[in-house]
Amino acid sequence: MNKSERYDRTVTLQKFSESLTSPVVTIRGIRAHLSKTFQGAFKESAEQECILSEEDRRIFGYFVEYMYREGWLHDAKSSLHQSKLSTLARLYTMGDRLMVKGLQDLALRKIAVTLDKTRDLPDQEEVCDFLEVAGAEVPDTPNDDALQAQVLWYAASRLHKLQNFNRFHELLRQYPQLAVKLCMLAGNGNTTQPKIPSISDDKRFKPESIYS
Repeated sequence: MNKSERYDRTVTLQKFSESLTSPVVTIRGIRAHLSKTFQGAFKESAEQECILSEEDRRIFGYFVEYMYREGWLHDAKSSLHQSKLSTLARLYTMGDRLMVKGLQDLALRKIAVTLDKTRDLPDQEEVCDFLEVAGAEVPDTPNDDALQAQVLWYAASRLHKLQNFNRFHELLRQYPQLAVKLCMLAGNGNTTQPKIPSISDDKRFKPESIYS
């Protein structure tokens, strides 16, 4: 190779998160995140590998973005279009499964801010998708879940409109525990939105750079 050939070449620098082409993602140095999975006499500990086969790859991509990049999720004051509510709800439940409280807090705050600014009821499919996540993916426990509290408040405050949607009635039959909580909330006449959560000081990686 002569000198001119060496200098004619162009090197394109890309960010890690812009180069994801495989469903297998290696994340090093997670520290506190998922640390329990990689400790003790488990297969994951021996191989230092955790296969999250049940996670939606599209939703998991937001987790990678949360870990490595500053973006829309970190803007605590902005709301999103209502069509993103079910995505945020799934991010919240994934954060619970992966024990990443910071991701949960950010997703929940974004949900609460969006609901607070949403005066008109979104498309019925979008709001029902949102309700379904709260019914299907949030464990039914005696203590109120923060996501369910936001979802149920929003549904109770717009119950007269939701009752016109067939899918809404189907969801209540499919998730009776959700129906009971919704009836109790609507019955007590409380129309105050649950407190918009603050953001915990969650340690992440430093902001990504194309030079490092």
